[in-house]
Amino acid sequence: MMFWRHVPSDVALAVRRLVHSPGVAFTCVVTLALGIGGTTAMFTLIQQVLLEPLPVRDPGGLYRLGDDDNCCVASGLQGAQSLFSYDLYLHLRDRTPEFTQLAAFQALVGSLNVRLARTDAMTPMAGEMVSGNYFSTLGVDAFRGRVLVPSDDRPGAVPVAVVSYRAWERYFASDPSIVGQTVSMNGVATTIVGVTPPRFYGETLRPNPPSIWVPIAQEPLLQPGARLVATPASHWLYIVGRVRPGVRIAAIAPKVTGLLRQWLTAQAELSTSDRARIQDQIIRVVPAATGVNVVRSGMAPPLLILLAISGAVLLAACANLANLLLARGLRRRGEFAVRTALGASRGRLMAESLIESAVLVIAGGAASIPVAYQAARAMLAMAFPGAADLPIDPSPSLRVLGFAASVSIVTVLSVGLVPALIGSRSDPIDALRGVGRIAGDRASRLRQMLVTVQVAMALMLVACGGLLTMSLYNLQRQDFGFQTEGRYVAHLSPPGAGADRRLETIYDALGERMNRIDGVASVAFSLYSPMEGNNWSTRLTADGAHALDRLPASWNRVGPGYFDTVGTRLVRGRALDARDTPASPAVAVINETLARQLFGDGDPIGRHFGFAERDGGGARPFEIVGVVGDAKYQDGRRPPYPTFFLPFLQDQPALPAALQRSWGRSNLAGSVIVHVTRPVPDLEGELRRAFADAGSGFTVIGVSSLEAQVAGNFNRERLLTALSAGFSGMALLLACLGLYGVAIQAVTARTREIGVRLAIGATPGAVVRTMLRDACVQVMVGFVIGAGGAIIAGRLLEQLLFGIHGRDPRIILFSGTVVGLCAIVSAAIPARRAARIDPVHALRAD
Repeated sequence: MMFWRHVPSDVALAVRRLVHSPGVAFTCVVTLALGIGGTTAMFTLIQQVLLEPLPVRDPGGLYRLGDDDNCCVASGLQGAQSLFSYDLYLHLRDRTPEFTQLAAFQALVGSLNVRLARTDAMTPMAGEMVSGNYFSTLGVDAFRGRVLVPSDDRPGAVPVAVVSYRAWERYFASDPSIVGQTVSMNGVATTIVGVTPPRFYGETLRPNPPSIWVPIAQEPLLQPGARLVATPASHWLYIVGRVRPGVRIAAIAPKVTGLLRQWLTAQAELSTSDRARIQDQIIRVVPAATGVNVVRSGMAPPLLILLAISGAVLLAACANLANLLLARGLRRRGEFAVRTALGASRGRLMAESLIESAVLVIAGGAASIPVAYQAARAMLAMAFPGAADLPIDPSPSLRVLGFAASVSIVTVLSVGLVPALIGSRSDPIDALRGVGRIAGDRASRLRQMLVTVQVAMALMLVACGGLLTMSLYNLQRQDFGFQTEGRYVAHLSPPGAGADRRLETIYDALGERMNRIDGVASVAFSLYSPMEGNNWSTRLTADGAHALDRLPASWNRVGPGYFDTVGTRLVRGRALDARDTPASPAVAVINETLARQLFGDGDPIGRHFGFAERDGGGARPFEIVGVVGDAKYQDGRRPPYPTFFLPFLQDQPALPAALQRSWGRSNLAGSVIVHVTRPVPDLEGELRRAFADAGSGFTVIGVSSLEAQVAGNFNRERLLTALSAGFSGMALLLACLGLYGVAIQAVTARTREIGVRLAIGATPGAVVRTMLRDACVQVMVGFVIGAGGAIIAGRLLEQLLFGIHGRDPRIILFSGTVVGLCAIVSAAIPARRAARIDPVHALRAD
């Protein structure tokens, strides 16, 4: 009770003392705000991105079939099945009473062209096809109107859609009469039946989530060229469901795995080799409280690494704060000694010191909240640049505030206890000796140890930042096999039904119209553009190949002049051009990797290949007319995929059954590459007008530079690099401040000694060298410890690096040089001050 009675007066005393020492108070609060704020910001992102459950009813009751995030359409065996065809979904749904409901939804959020009632212009909106029980399975009710129901998801049902709350605000101006309105969607009249709740973003946390949901049964109407619903071999859906109470989760996986094998056995298109692998196919059942982890799985490693880095910075901040408080305690040892001589108890002195530390930490913790909020917003902007809609709230939640409070309490104990102990142990005789004789005591050695720890942490973090910076540089500056300078990509949403019969005319008209734009050197259509996150793949066979059976390869359709436009070099033969018409012989251009895999060192020009049938055979209708240089279209970290390129609109007389239904969809260009020789004002507007003038039915979703599109593939690496550089800079600054503080304290403590040495003939240079010697010892010890930590950290970062080894000695040496120079400069300033001490004043000092 005695302790608590003095707390109000001790708090008031602590505040008065800090007000009288504004420099110390400001430094401590800023140090804590940065340390705790950075760590809290990282925890905010981890909580929001990795831990936050879906905004649905009872998210803990959701389970998913499959645990991979494959996208977006697959055929054949997957090993561990995560994508499902519509036919397979129905097979599982109707035979699993262990689930109260089992819903399916599209793996890829596509673009739907919507003509709003108030305008004649087409508006591309992110759309997702879902089963009729999607919303009831998740447990989501409508904000306005109703959600989709099973009767909406039947062939012949009236086309309906549900829009998101954000889309209702953005595209429909929060019109309260939205329910019942009819819009044109990919040319299909569709009735809006409801609006989702404000917080609902779907089943997958991602930038730009769906703006509109439509039943899967509308797929044949909305994208007639794809025919995904009608193709049992096309897997394009994820499945999630709710398990009945009392059902053992472990028993579900064997059940659905058996159903999968049963379904596969009934598929006539499977080859003999695939049938032999049916027993190896499985379905895993995993919790889905946080939904499909597309973003989560990609962001988890960097976020956890950044949390560790921010924790290291917080540790350095605590060491720096402890140094400041320890120095403050040392300066007050005389006061503590006098109070002890007058009868003050050791507990009373410790309580005062701890309360003063607590006041500082509380102020720093309070200041860390806005720092954490702004830092989290900045991190989100770096992680998802250009995202128009991001369903992640950077505001600190109660859990995050609790985390910040816990960190603050631990900080109070870690930085305030030792100074309080040392201050409370003051001997009354110290009041007579003065404070100038304590330079070599244990408190000073503790301060030097803390500085050593800060130097080690700074070196380790600077090395991590250096490794990540070099890795990002190597990623962005590698040879991708195409040129980005002056290249822009217009992403397209395909036209509605009927356009496939006049595509040749549409492409010619669009190409002619766009080439008339002033500054445009060339344009070329493609099924997909480099590094946009798309990939079409198949298996092929070739005449005269080295006994390769069903070689996997990526493929793309491109228009005339494509390789010149995108800047990919022609190695031999010719490129695809205007002579490759629907009526001309089927031809293809392959890249160097595919040429090596098919024909070794032989000349591929004039050879033939074709899509492989499931039994290993297959027609070989494509004549190879050219070989182009390798280019990375899918993954900047991996070698280029073997790839072949086909002209638009050329038909193949014999196609594998799995490709017959999607062949027409490949003729619909998904992008157009534009090469400009000089800046074009409002290029996007010019391209939109060109498409509108041509009456093509295609809609421009957006235009970006090819350089930005490539850079977008490395947002995760850019976030990791930027934040690690920022945190390492903070750690370096804290280390320098700590070393500066220790050096200043050493000068203060040795003032009389320095004065005597100067009086008897010591030169200022000798004094500077003496003072720097102690600092160099601390820096060298910190360098050795930090170099070991940097090697360990480099090994942990190895999987995230590109083109550089995690134990690269150049990075460690460079980091040590930077930290060493900064540390020596920080110590040299007090050392020069010591060399200018007046011996007369020094001898009069306490």
